[in-house]
Amino acid sequence: MDRHVSNVVTPFPDSLLAKAPVQKFIARTAGLACAALLTISAPAWGQPLVFPSAVQPPPQAPPTPYGAAPAPYTSLPAASAPPPAPGPFVPISGTYGGPPPNAPTPPAYNAQGSAPWSAPGPAPYGVTGPAPNATQVPPPAPNTAPPAYATPAPYSNPVPFTSPYARPGSSVPAATFYQQAQAPAYQQFQAPPAVMPPEDPNLLPPSTIALLPPGPTWKIDADALWLQRNTSNFGSLGETILYNPVTAVNQLNVGGFGMAPGMRLQLTYRLDGFESWEAIYFGLNQWTSASTIYGDADVHVDYNNGPIVATSPYTQSDILVGPFSGSMSYAYSSSLNNAEVNQRILRVAANNWTIDTLVGFRFVEWNERFQLNGVNNPADPYAPYSYFENIATSTHNTLLGAQVGYGVRRNWERLAVQFNSKAALMGNIVNQTYNNLNSSLYLNNGFGGAVYGFQPVAASSTTLGVAGVLDFSAMATYQVTPHFSVRGGYQLLYIPGLALAPSQLASFNHNQGVLLQGPSAGLAAQW
Repeated sequence: MDRHVSNVVTPFPDSLLAKAPVQKFIARTAGLACAALLTISAPAWGQPLVFPSAVQPPPQAPPTPYGAAPAPYTSLPAASAPPPAPGPFVPISGTYGGPPPNAPTPPAYNAQGSAPWSAPGPAPYGVTGPAPNATQVPPPAPNTAPPAYATPAPYSNPVPFTSPYARPGSSVPAATFYQQAQAPAYQQFQAPPAVMPPEDPNLLPPSTIALLPPGPTWKIDADALWLQRNTSNFGSLGETILYNPVTAVNQLNVGGFGMAPGMRLQLTYRLDGFESWEAIYFGLNQWTSASTIYGDADVHVDYNNGPIVATSPYTQSDILVGPFSGSMSYAYSSSLNNAEVNQRILRVAANNWTIDTLVGFRFVEWNERFQLNGVNNPADPYAPYSYFENIATSTHNTLLGAQVGYGVRRNWERLAVQFNSKAALMGNIVNQTYNNLNSSLYLNNGFGGAVYGFQPVAASSTTLGVAGVLDFSAMATYQVTPHFSVRGGYQLLYIPGLALAPSQLASFNHNQGVLLQGPSAGLAAQW
């Protein structure tokens, strides 16, 4: 049984293996085989390999000539059609150890543009710092401010502004106006306005807001103001006539007014280069006018045609007794007081010119008194017709309202000229009176007695009307020292919607106006 197993495992008989020639043959054959294997070089890394393949490309039909009809289309080949015959072998090429055929070349690794891959999970215990072989990504560059653009060159050198408050002869260079940049509405309360370079000095106005050089905080002006009042047309108050035949001799009319002196005071407080407040008062002007016309009771002796007498449409004596043989006269006075508080805002400043706007409140008081007198004084003191009639009227106008205005100023080294215009719409509280209680219509006939039909009158009225004020002024100021200056100017004032006293003789009304104009001169102090 052992013999049988040994024969199965070993294909050669033991006697053959035991022979020396057979062993030598086997050893030589094995050595030659090993040498042959050693002479075959293994393919290098990346060396192309060619393998046989039984894949045959499908037969290519010849192209159809241009213009020939195409072959009929068949969706599937016939079932009986034989399969295509195998063609020659087509080698399939590849690269030993390289990328697969027709694979795209991978992009180069960019250590700066991507973060290194790291395994998920927490870092090993005790390890500090970055993982080994991890490329550090530099931090991003810090934000930097955008580049500043170059300042545009002006068209021409700006004209410097010479402050009227500078010390005469000082060497301090004149300040220059700069335009304030206009920021959007949502940025006006977030950052202070930027200062821009000066604009073209030939443009006026260059902007809506300008910066002024520093100036005095307080300023007070004191002026003497002379105003002349116009003569309103009240019509004829009376006249003298030659009684027989009736001929007009003279008329009684309201005459002209002289130039009445007054005063003006102004206090100015300057908050900054844009805003200032001012309080102004002027007044104490008193205008008066008076005139008399005379009759002549003895003229009939000289001319033999009757006396000269005075008559008036506003007296009762003409109707009840007769004209005045003595005289007729009037006396008229009026006065003015003005007070106002204004806020000025600078709007434009360029080339030594400034323009500002004004908003304020104004108070005006205009008072008048008027008297009309007729006297009957015959040549014979014992004649029965000796009497007089006195009519007195008065008006008080109190105007209150808001006003707006503009101011334009031109500055030189020491001289400055300023123009102001104001307009106010105001309510007028009018108080009017009329009375003839001072009359004496008693016949001097030795027995006395009042004239029958004479009506004593004492009337008054208070109403609310609408009035206005138009005010224009021009003022020139010369800076003598840094704190003192002299000034002179002209003012024009028109006030419509007033109640004037002579107009109350027939009935109460308040629809007249007055025009005032005149020069002024004074001093100014600032600190």
